[in-house]
Amino acid sequence: MGATTAADGECRASVWIAGLQFYDYGRDDEIIGPVIPRAGDRLQIVRDPGNPYDRNACRVEWRNRFVLGHLPREAAASVAPLLDAGKRLSAFVHKPGDGSVWSLTALLVGPAAEGLDAARRSRESGER
Repeated sequence: MGATTAADGECRASVWIAGLQFYDYGRDDEIIGPVIPRAGDRLQIVRDPGNPYDRNACRVEWRNRFVLGHLPREAAASVAPLLDAGKRLSAFVHKPGDGSVWSLTALLVGPAAEGLDAARRSRESGER
C-alpha cells in the first residue's frame, strides 16, 4: 500500500484488494466473460458497516454490479471514518490482475485517502 499527494493537492493511495477469491472477481459472467476489470476502470467503494468481520469494511464494486472484494483492514480503518464523515473518494483499477488472489490493485483518489497518505509519510520518516 502506498500513497502520494499529487501536485493538484489530491491524495492518492494504491491498495491491494482483499478477498477476491470470495466474490465475483475472475468468475465467468454470461455477458462479459471473466469478471476482471481493465486498468483505469472506475470502481465504487461502498461502506459495509454491517460486515460481521470488520465494522470499517469497505466493499469494492465494479460496474455497480460485481463485488470484487474489500479494502484491506488497515486501509479500511483509515478510509471508513472519512467516508462516514462525507469525504469524497474516487477509485480506479490500477493493476487489473490475472484473476488470482491479491492480484488486483486500486488507486484511491480524494480527501478520504488522506489518512493513508499520512501513514505512508510517517513510515517513511521513521525509516531514515
